Amino acid sequence: MKKSLLVLALLFSLASFSQSPVDKSFPPEELFALGSYYYPEQWDSSQWERDLKKMSEMGIKFTHFAEFAWAMMEPEEGKYDFEWLDRAVSLAEKYGLKVIMCTPTPTPPAWLSKKYPDILIQRDNGVSIQHGRRQHASWSSDRYRRYVENIVSRLAMRYGNHPAVIGWQIDNEPGHYGVVDYSENAQIKFRVWLQKKYGTIDELNDTWGTSFWSETYQDFDQVRLPSQQEVPDKPNPHAMLDLNRFMADELAGFVNMQADILRQHINKDQWITTNLIPVFNPVDPV
Repeated sequence: MKKSLLVLALLFSLASFSQSPVDKSFPPEELFALGSYYYPEQWDSSQWERDLKKMSEMGIKFTHFAEFAWAMMEPEEGKYDFEWLDRAVSLAEKYGLKVIMCTPTPTPPAWLSKKYPDILIQRDNGVSIQHGRRQHASWSSDRYRRYVENIVSRLAMRYGNHPAVIGWQIDNEPGHYGVVDYSENAQIKFRVWLQKKYGTIDELNDTWGTSFWSETYQDFDQVRLPSQQEVPDKPNPHAMLDLNRFMADELAGFVNMQADILRQHINKDQWITTNLIPVFNPVDPV
């Protein structure tokens, strides 16, 4: 009898030990828990408690905060304000709402776009996407990634052990709304990506079939992102395929970079995810 109880206790312990952070956040009885986005930065603060209380009363179990609020968190370079977000998280906790904290990287603040226009994506016609709306910063920009690393680290250190925060969402529907980035950042990274993939320019020439119409390259610096705006006929189809693969890798690298930053600071019980938009995306979200 004692042995049977010991075995049962051991099995229960192992099951608890192997339970994932997501399982802990959403146990079987809450597998289809209802959640809702909420944007405290977009509403007068006097309405927050009313709204979050109503959400709880309606049966909503969790909410998302902050994915579009970088300008509120860092209104000026190097000056931070998280007190408003602290209050919103506290109110959510007060009314039993779990919080998914989001990184604000789809919406860099205006001061960043203005001070460093080289972080902006560029259309195939050479027009830089200006500040406004969202998804206008280049995944290939090292400068932008440094600013992302900073704000994500600060968020993670502040809320990485908050009891109301159950998980993290990276960015929001990253995809540049289907605009392929032709900025100089992307041009440079594309050549690096090609060199890593093919090793030699001869291998690229052979794979791309560049002997056709005298497209043969002597070195990787001669290669540009294929663009219909730059050629009178359709671009090389092999180059277009590699463009799509490159963009997929750039997005994956951007998301994984943030995941690595989060894992350095957050509690092991907090999970990490993202959400890809199924349309208007320059990469295959599958």
